[in-house]
Amino acid sequence: MDHRIPTDEDYTTSTNPERFDAVIEYARNLIAELESEFVVDRDEGEWSEDFPHLAELNENPMAPIRLTSSTGVPVVFGFTSAPGVVLRVGRNVRLLFPDCLCDACNLQVDEMCDEIRFHVEAVTSGNFAEKVGRRKHQWAFEGAGRRTATDYRPPRSERKTLGKRGEFGSEPWERRTP
Repeated sequence: MDHRIPTDEDYTTSTNPERFDAVIEYARNLIAELESEFVVDRDEGEWSEDFPHLAELNENPMAPIRLTSSTGVPVVFGFTSAPGVVLRVGRNVRLLFPDCLCDACNLQVDEMCDEIRFHVEAVTSGNFAEKVGRRKHQWAFEGAGRRTATDYRPPRSERKTLGKRGEFGSEPWERRTP
C-alpha cells in the first residue's frame, strides 16, 4: 500500500484513468447477472433524464441501461467517458464510480466494484430507502452487516428537480424461478 503524502500535482493529474475500464466491465457483467437472477425489464435510459448533471460532460454515446423490477425500485447504469460507471437508484440517487480520477485519491478498482455490488444488492434485497423533503434529500442502503446513509441539502436551484416529496421504500426484486 502506498503511504506517501500526495503532492499538489497529484490532485491535478490522473496517470492511468484506463484502469477504471475494469469498473465498466464489472458493471456490464453485473447487469447480465441481474438479468439472469431477477425478473426485470431492460430498456435504454436517457442521459438528460437519468444523469442531467453529467449529460453535457459525458462523451460516451451509449445510452444508459435501465433495469426495472416489478417489485422494487429501478437501477440505471451509465457508462462514462472518464471512464467510469454512474448509477441512478430510485428517484434521485446518483452514485459515481470513481468519483475522482486524481492520483491523490488513488482509488482502487476492486473497492469500487465492491461498492457497486453493495449498493445494487441493497436495492435488489429491498434495503434501500429514499426520502425527499422540502429542504433535504436523504437515502440509505443496507446489507451484509453494513449501512450507508446520506443526508443531503441540495441547493435551492436543485430542489424542484427532486420531484414529489415523500418517503420511498424499496421492495425486494422478484427472483426468477429456476
